[in-house]
This record gives sequence, structure tokens and C-alpha cells, in this order.
Amino acid sequence: MFPIFTSLKVKAKKVIRNEMGITLIELLIVLALLGLIGGGVKAMFFTSIRSYDAANEQIDSYSSGRWTFMLIERQIKSSDKIYLKNNIVYIQDKETPKYYNYYTLENKKIMKHKVYEENLRTIGSGSTSQLADNIKEFELNHIEENVFHIKIISQVKDKVLELSSRIRVGSNIIER
Repeated sequence: MFPIFTSLKVKAKKVIRNEMGITLIELLIVLALLGLIGGGVKAMFFTSIRSYDAANEQIDSYSSGRWTFMLIERQIKSSDKIYLKNNIVYIQDKETPKYYNYYTLENKKIMKHKVYEENLRTIGSGSTSQLADNIKEFELNHIEENVFHIKIISQVKDKVLELSSRIRVGSNIIER
């Protein structure tokens, strides 16, 4: 027979003869420790998942509201003319300056409406697009001679972002 196999048999016999092994109490202690460690790891894992989800909700809420706020603010400041009609503010479109935009809040979404400058009527197909969602409140008002107020409150679940600013403009404000 091969020497390797014979040595394995001898070692195996020694283990059995010396009765080396684990007792039931030792096995139960190891299982209890593994349960405690596993429970702690599981709790940490689920806590980190909840934290990650909460952070993502906050980022969604903040990014949607902040981006929309900055876009409208820049658009107001860069308009050559701003029209006011029936308490609606019409701002020159940055992409196509021959059009003007006004904004509404519909079903927690800020909608951008594109109109012709001459009559402030819709340009037709493709005139309305969604600008932001998860918006709880939106206001764009003319409050003084050359001052506008913009307010956006964005909310995802219990995460709320409120942005508000007074914007002074140097452009012509025309009431229709």
C-alpha cells in the first residue's frame, strides 16, 4: 500500500482514539455566537440600505427643485422683455428667443408652456413640456416695479426643500 494512505489511517485512528472533537455545549455556543454576529451584520446591512434610500430621496427632491429654480431664475435675468398678462409671467425662451415661456404647477409637476411673443398664444404641437416633478408648491409673481418673486417647494416622501428668492431685473416689463 502507499505510504500516504497508511499515514492517513493512522492519523484518523488517533483522532478517534483520543476522542478529540466538539461537545454539544461547544456546538451550541458557536451557533449562538454566529447568530449574534449574523444578527448584527443583518441589522447593519438593512440600516445602510435605509440610509442609502433616504439619501437618494433627498437628492431627487433637491436636484429637481434646485435645477428648476436656477433655470427659471437665469431665464428671468436674461430676458430682453418680460410680459405680464392675467397675473401670468411670460419669460423669453433661452433656446429660441422668439418664443416666450410661462410655467404652471400641475399634478406636482412644473410644466413649461411655450407661446408666441405677438399674441402670447400657444405655438401648438410640442408647446408644453414637463420641467420638474415632486413639486409641492410653485410661485412666480411680479411683486414690485422690476422685482419678481420665485418660490419652489420640492418634496419626496418626508424630504422637503424650499427655495425662495426675489429677483431684480433690468429688462422691460410689459403688461398686456
